[in-house]
Amino acid sequence: MTEVALTDKSGYLARMEKPLQEKLKIREYISPQANRVLDVGCADGAVTVALAKLFPQTQFLGVDRNAEFIEKARARAKEAGALNVTFEVSYISDLFNREERYDSILLVSVEHEIYTYDGGMPAVLRSLAGAHLLLAPGGDIVIRDMMLPEYKWESDYLLPQMLAKVLERKSILPMFVDFKRYFGQVEAVGQLNHFLLKYMYEENWAHEGPENYMPISVEEYQAVFKWLEMDIIKADLSLLPYLRGRWKDDFGFDESELDNLFSTGFVVARRRT
Repeated sequence: MTEVALTDKSGYLARMEKPLQEKLKIREYISPQANRVLDVGCADGAVTVALAKLFPQTQFLGVDRNAEFIEKARARAKEAGALNVTFEVSYISDLFNREERYDSILLVSVEHEIYTYDGGMPAVLRSLAGAHLLLAPGGDIVIRDMMLPEYKWESDYLLPQMLAKVLERKSILPMFVDFKRYFGQVEAVGQLNHFLLKYMYEENWAHEGPENYMPISVEEYQAVFKWLEMDIIKADLSLLPYLRGRWKDDFGFDESELDNLFSTGFVVARRRT
């Protein structure tokens, strides 16, 4: 799939930065003794710089393919006085021939974009296998992304009443029609959950609408890491408090309906020594 240019880049970056405190849960999986950390798809460096400030003895490298984002990241690091972080326009495969290996490799809201724009599950497998090659023994791959458990793509539990509440909001109906054109009829909770993560981004809809936010289940990540002979350290799912409140306000969802939804997954896998 060809990536559509962002209409509102500043809005996109602001949205990426908004849940910064929640993203910084990543710090729990970076050892104070870590020598090097790689942040893949770092965008404007908001997460990378914040982590570099928390771990001043660790060297951070942020990479992204968007040169404009990298310039913003460098400016952010300079303004923050973060001397232990550098940024460059590159991708995982560009690093294979270098000597550096990393104690943690971070993939924050990256794998769903790799799936959408780089060739589906084969591209995801390449990226995770490449990250594995760049790990030091005992190093961790840390994924934070939108994901669901597999059963949500089959379950219709509470779906009719939840869908009825969503469709009462007339302003989002054009986006809902588009969503069905991209992803098919909404026949399971997972499909509705997917749409609910999208409708707020009308300003960049041409880019965001067709992007598959949740193509990889938590079980599929676990299977990939098992194939890579890595140990799973963490695998869990949650609904961000901001989204829980937003969906309650926008659609009148009750607690049982909100408990039926997820937004964010953490999967952490460790390379064996």
